[in-house]
Amino acid sequence: MAAKSTLSQRFGLFSPILENQIANLVSKSKAPEPKDYYIQTYKTIHQQASCLYGYLESILDRLNGEDLIDFQCKGLDAFSSIEYWQRFERCGVLAKLEDNLSTVKGKFHLSLLGLLKQHFNNEHLVAPHEIVIPSKLCQSYRTTDCSIVYRYPLENISEIKTYMVQYLQQKCEEGGKQDLQSIIKNITGFLFCLDSGFDLPEVKSVLEKKFNVSEVLSSKELCDLILSSVSNKQKKDQFKHMLRYLAPEVHGSRTTTLLLSTVEALDFIDTISPKLRGEVASFLAKSQEKHHISRTKKFMRFIHTFRNYLSNGQLKLIRDNGIAAFTENEAELWLLYLDTLPKEIKGQQNKYDLSSLLNNLLAHVFERNININEFLSYMLRYPHQSVHGEWQYQSFKYIEDNYPALFKDVKKVHHISLTRTDAFQVQVNTVKATFSRFLIAIEQNDKCLSEEQKKVVADKGLYGFAENDHGVLKSIRQHIQHKCKTSDIDLDYGRAQQDALDWFLDKLGIETSIAYPVSQLKRMHHEEKSRENEYYTLEEAVELAFHIEKTFLIKKDLTHFQKLALKLGRIFLKTAWNMTPVFELTIDDIFYFDSPTGGKKTPAVRLFKRRANYSTQWHKFGLKAEDIEKEGIETGDIVRPVIQDLIAIRDDDSKPFRDALDDDHPFKDRIFLYQSYKYDTPKALDASILTTLDELLEAQGCQVSFTTQRIRKGGLNYIYRKVLSNFKKYKEAGQHSFEVFLQHYLKDDTAKSTATLTKATRVMGDYFHGRELTDDIIILTDTPDDSRQTPNGSCVSKHDSDAAKVYDAENYKLHKENGTKTTLCADFNACLFCPYYRLVADAEHVWRLLSYRAVVIDSMKASTAGFEFAEQQKENIEILSNRVDDILEKVAEISPTAPVEGKRLFKDFGIHEDWELMAG
Repeated sequence: MAAKSTLSQRFGLFSPILENQIANLVSKSKAPEPKDYYIQTYKTIHQQASCLYGYLESILDRLNGEDLIDFQCKGLDAFSSIEYWQRFERCGVLAKLEDNLSTVKGKFHLSLLGLLKQHFNNEHLVAPHEIVIPSKLCQSYRTTDCSIVYRYPLENISEIKTYMVQYLQQKCEEGGKQDLQSIIKNITGFLFCLDSGFDLPEVKSVLEKKFNVSEVLSSKELCDLILSSVSNKQKKDQFKHMLRYLAPEVHGSRTTTLLLSTVEALDFIDTISPKLRGEVASFLAKSQEKHHISRTKKFMRFIHTFRNYLSNGQLKLIRDNGIAAFTENEAELWLLYLDTLPKEIKGQQNKYDLSSLLNNLLAHVFERNININEFLSYMLRYPHQSVHGEWQYQSFKYIEDNYPALFKDVKKVHHISLTRTDAFQVQVNTVKATFSRFLIAIEQNDKCLSEEQKKVVADKGLYGFAENDHGVLKSIRQHIQHKCKTSDIDLDYGRAQQDALDWFLDKLGIETSIAYPVSQLKRMHHEEKSRENEYYTLEEAVELAFHIEKTFLIKKDLTHFQKLALKLGRIFLKTAWNMTPVFELTIDDIFYFDSPTGGKKTPAVRLFKRRANYSTQWHKFGLKAEDIEKEGIETGDIVRPVIQDLIAIRDDDSKPFRDALDDDHPFKDRIFLYQSYKYDTPKALDASILTTLDELLEAQGCQVSFTTQRIRKGGLNYIYRKVLSNFKKYKEAGQHSFEVFLQHYLKDDTAKSTATLTKATRVMGDYFHGRELTDDIIILTDTPDDSRQTPNGSCVSKHDSDAAKVYDAENYKLHKENGTKTTLCADFNACLFCPYYRLVADAEHVWRLLSYRAVVIDSMKASTAGFEFAEQQKENIEILSNRVDDILEKVAEISPTAPVEGKRLFKDFGIHEDWELMAG
C-alpha cells in the first residue's frame, strides 16, 4: 500500500520547486523559538496552502504559456514580479466566479499573500489587490482590498487603483477630517458599484474599445446607469461621494469636509480677497444667529470650489472689490455663482442656503436689499412694495437675444406705460400682465415666421410688424388662431395674446390688423351669460354670511389670524373690493369727510390703485372731486357697512405688530398684519388667508367655497345686513342648521323682495311708455350734421318730436320747480328702440354702446340676483341685450374693425365718461 502524500508533495504535480518551497515553510513553522524570520503557525500555513491547491488547476488553465512556464520553473519566486502576481491573482478571482470552487475554504488571494509574506520573509509585503492607507490617515499600517473589480481588464484595474490612491491623497490634503472607517467604506462602496456596472452593455462597449475607466466616470449617463443597477442606497451614496472627488467637473466637488472651523475658513477667504474676508467677518459679527453662521461657513467652503470656475480677471475683480464684484459687468459673477450651484451642490436646501447667503452678504455691504435682476439688461422692473424690495422683475432675455430692435421698442413701451399720469394710465399689475402675454405671443409663436421675417423684427422691432401689409403680425395672429382651433391653447389665452400684440403696436402709434381673430361677437355674448351664472346666488351669499357670523358666535378660541380671515370675509362679501388694494391698506387710508351742511361725517377708504410712477395728492389740504377718483377713494354707502371692522383691525388687531416693526420697514403702516412662527417679524396678509377662511367655514358645515371673484359688483351688503339683523333678533340662530335659518330668512324677506322686484320690473315699461318705437337699426359712417351727441350715440329728433313731448310731460313738475324748460328729449335709457337714434360705425360709438350695456343692463341684472320669480325683469334684460348685439352686428357689417377696437377701448379704459355719472 502506497504511503499517503503530504500537502507539499501534492504541489509537485504542478511544480517540483513549489513542492520544496511549501515543504520549507512547513519546516520553518515547526522550528523551535526564537526565530529570526517571519513565519506563521503550521495550522495557518496548512490552511493557506490547501486553499491555493484547491484553486491551482483552474488558475493554471487560465495562465498564458509564458506565465505557466515561469510558475512551473520558479514556483513562489515568480511572484517577485508584481505584474506577474497581479495576473495570477486575477486568474484566481475569475476562477472563483466562473468555476465550481465552493468546496474550497478560504479566500485565494489572501492565502497566496500569506504564503508569499513568509516565503519572502516580509511581513509588510503588499499584494496587487491591496491599497495602502497613508500614514496621515491612520496610526498603524493598514490596507484595503480592491479585488472585487478584478473582472475588469488588467489595464483598467491598475487605473482604478490609481484613482483610489488619488482619493486617499485628497483626503490627506483635507487633514483627515473624515474618520478612516468612513473613508474605507466609501472605497468599498465605490468598487462594489463599479463591479455591478461591469455587466452593463453600455459600460462593456466603452471598455472593449480600449477606453479608460475615466471615460465611464466622466459620463453622467453611464454613471447614472451604474447607479440604477445597484439597489443598496448606502453604496449608491458612497459611489456618488467618490465621483465628486474623481470627476468633479461632471459630478460636482465635495466640500463639506473642508474648512470646518470659522477661523480656518476666514483665513482661506483672505487668500482670495482680504476685502472679502473683512466683509464676511463683519457680517458674522453682526449676525449671531446659528443658521446665518452655518450658511456663511457653507459659503466660504463653496468659494473654495467656485474659484476653479473663475478666470484670472474674475479672481482679480473679487480681490479688488470684495463681495461687490458679484454685481459688476451685469452681475456676471453672480450668474456664474448661481449656475455653478447645481453642478457642485447636492440638496435643494443647500442650494437655497448658498443663494440666499450671497443676497444677505450683498445687503449687508450695500445696506439695502439687493436683487440680481436690477443688474441685468434684459429685466424689466415694476413698482412693488414688499419685504423683498420695491420692485418686481420680468425677464425679456429671449427677445433681447433674438430680436434686439424689438427689445428696444419693448423698453420704450414699458417706459411710456409706467410714467404717464393722464387718464390713460393703467394699473401696474395690468401692465405687467400685458407684457407677459406679449412675451408669450412672441416666444411661443415666432417659429411660424420665415427667416426673412425674423430678420425684419430683429432689425426694425415693432415697426417691422406692419411692413409688407402687416406680414409679421398676420403670421403670428394666424398661428395663434390655428392653435386655438386645434385646441392647443384656450380661446381666452389666444385672444389675450392677440390683444397684447395690438396693445403694444397702439402704444407706438403703429397701425394694427384684425386679421385672423380668435373669437367673434356671438362668443362674447355667450361668455358674458356664462360669467353671469358664476356669481353667488342669493342662497349661496346668505349661506356664506350665516356661517361667518356663526363661526364668530360658536368658536371662542379663534386665533388672531382666524379672526382676521373672518373679518376679511365680511368686508369682501359686503363690498366686492379687489383683494390686493385691501391687503395694502395703510393707517392713513381710512378717514372721514366732514359734511358742512348735515353735520355728519362721511366715512372713506382709499383703495390705492398701484399706478406707474403714481404721485399722490394726499399732501393737499382739500381734495377736489377729480382727486377722489385719482386717489381711488370709496365713500358713503359702500364704506359704512365695513368701516367699524376696518377701524377695529387698524387700531386694535394690527397696532402691536406695527409697533414691533422698524420705522423704515415697508409694512410699518399696513393695517393687515399678522405674526407667523415662520418669520421673525410680522408679515403682511395675502390671498392665502382665504384658505384659512374656507377651512373655518367648512368646519361649521358651509357648503359654499369663498372666492372674491363670485361676489357681484357693488357687494352684497343688503344680504349681509339682513343676515346680521336676523342674528340679533334670533339669538339661537347659531345653534340651528343653515336650512332652518334660511327658512326664517326667506319667510321674513319675501314681502320686501317682492316689492323691490315689482318696482324694478316697472322700469323698462316706464322707459318706453308713450314713445315711438322701431325695430330698424340705422348705422352711419359719419356723424349727422343736424344731430346731437348722446351717451349712446347720436340723436336726430327735433323740438316737436313725440320723444321730446313725452320727456317734457314726464318731467313737467321738475322743470316747474327749477324754473327750467326743455324742448328736447334727454331720456338716454330709451334710445336703442327710438326711431331718431343713430350710431356711427367707429370704435368711439361702440365704446359708448358697451358702456350703456355695462351700466343700465348690468344694473337691471343685479336687481334679479338669486330671485327665481323675477321673470319679467329678465325678459326685459334679454330684449335689451339682444338689441345691443344686433346693433353691434350691423356695425361689423359696415366696419369690421369697429367692434373689436371699441371693445378694446372699453377693456382698457372702462366705462365711457358720458356714462360714469350713472355708473358711480
